[in-house]
Amino acid sequence: EVPPVGVWPPVGAGVIDVSGLYGELAERGYGYGPVFQGVRAAWRLGDTVYGEIALPESVVQEAARFGLHPALCDAAAHLLQFSKVLDQDGVWLPFAWNGVRLLATGATRARVRITPLGEGSVRMDLYDVAGEPLAVVEQLTARRLDPAELQPSSTSTAAARGLFALSWPALPTPDTPQPADTIVWRPQDSGEADTWGLPAVTDLEDVPASVQVVVLPVSGRDRDVTEVSTAVLAALQAWLAEDRLARARLAVVTRGAVAVDTGVGPDAGADVVDLAASGIWGMVRTAQSEHPDRFTLLDLDPHQHADTDALLKALSVSGEPQLAWRDGQLHAPRLVRALTGG
Repeated sequence: EVPPVGVWPPVGAGVIDVSGLYGELAERGYGYGPVFQGVRAAWRLGDTVYGEIALPESVVQEAARFGLHPALCDAAAHLLQFSKVLDQDGVWLPFAWNGVRLLATGATRARVRITPLGEGSVRMDLYDVAGEPLAVVEQLTARRLDPAELQPSSTSTAAARGLFALSWPALPTPDTPQPADTIVWRPQDSGEADTWGLPAVTDLEDVPASVQVVVLPVSGRDRDVTEVSTAVLAALQAWLAEDRLARARLAVVTRGAVAVDTGVGPDAGADVVDLAASGIWGMVRTAQSEHPDRFTLLDLDPHQHADTDALLKALSVSGEPQLAWRDGQLHAPRLVRALTGG
């Protein structure tokens, strides 16, 4: 049971100056952006720390999407820095969470009580501004990290060698599109109106068995993420259940679902413009790992229209489960060694 918060702030509690908290944390190895700088006030009474945390105005409207907004949860953990169970050397990181219970949702502000348990562990109780329980963490254990361990070493470069980044190098574009037997499948309106001048059906049963590639266009622009994900999941399941098309590939075609930094043109440093479809990429990648050769992912240029010839050229590339079409050029994802500051 969550103990009541009682009088707030507690009678006799000493005020803790939090104005320099995030500057001090930065000096000790932490780095927090403005959204994650949520500590507003703090007090100490004996070994117990009390605090007030809040979301910045820029993300307040997001609170209803979460049980407890990640930035608010993180801000509660920042109050650990004032607990006497932790010394002030190095960087302390939350390590193990036990007995976590969510009692209310959608909070934008919270009151926090941190009670020491010893051995680098605390109990954390969160309340809303009316004193009603929001969440409880029966035991949160922190671990100290020496900032020196985060610095690259000239004698130890294994970590740097193991750091990779995603790159999208250009691929040779086929001169002539190969898959002649291609059809577009649009079950219950997938949100993408373009059929690229290809034959189109709404029912998978109407797809001829001779077809080599079935195109499933997906658009999440201005649509509910759950709605899009549910519809595509149903389509993937229906596709795998259709034994008649076991030799064909399903090409899930999106537009602006992945960030492809080509370094030139409108896609230089590109951002994702269709977040719902971006989630679909994750779903289809999982399906690809379980059913090799049954799925292809193709992301079209969000700034340019891809005609039938461009689409068919992209789909004629073999051995590439994921592709992107940008500025008239095909790209495929590759892991490359990341550049490090050391």
